[in-house]
Amino acid sequence: MKLRFALSLSAALFCLMLAVAPAHADVLYNNGPGSQFLTMWDISGANALSNQFTCNFGGCNTQYLEFDATFPGDYSAQHVNWSITSAPFGGTTFASGTSTLPQFYVCDPDGIVCLLDIDFAASLTNGTYYVNLSGVDGPLEWDTASHPLNGNNAYYMTNGITTQVQGSGFLIRGTSVPEPGGMMLFGSGALGLAGLLRRRFLL
Repeated sequence: MKLRFALSLSAALFCLMLAVAPAHADVLYNNGPGSQFLTMWDISGANALSNQFTCNFGGCNTQYLEFDATFPGDYSAQHVNWSITSAPFGGTTFASGTSTLPQFYVCDPDGIVCLLDIDFAASLTNGTYYVNLSGVDGPLEWDTASHPLNGNNAYYMTNGITTQVQGSGFLIRGTSVPEPGGMMLFGSGALGLAGLLRRRFLL
């Protein structure tokens, strides 16, 4: 009887751990796919595009940014500058870097909209942020999404002039961190089960 109860307790604890364990390679945020029929924003040179996104978990450890882009001419673009900030193109900078663009990528059947993924490492808390792309060393355009999750919370800057625009096609992958409430639930559940086990074995 005691062995059967111990096995049941172990199974219950395992389920609690699964409930609060962070998933790997989560889609942390998905703004929707880019469209070949909407505006494509040049992010080469000094041109830049900023898109709002949110971390809706206890925390977000970002790993990759996947964004929909178009090569308007040759395929010479190799690098892109990125940053995560508290406001479009500025405010507090939480992370930044220069990432290498992939040499192999998937495009739509017409070869217009291509999915590019870049390194995009940052540790963020729950909240709202902006991802900024700029400085591409070759022709590259970030495509507008048909129904972006961030709506019109995107901003394009060229020649020093910033214009509010419709959101772009992108998603962010990484590892989510559970909400503190989930960890507290796990802790209280584990303590409760431990107490129950102690009482059963003392009987």
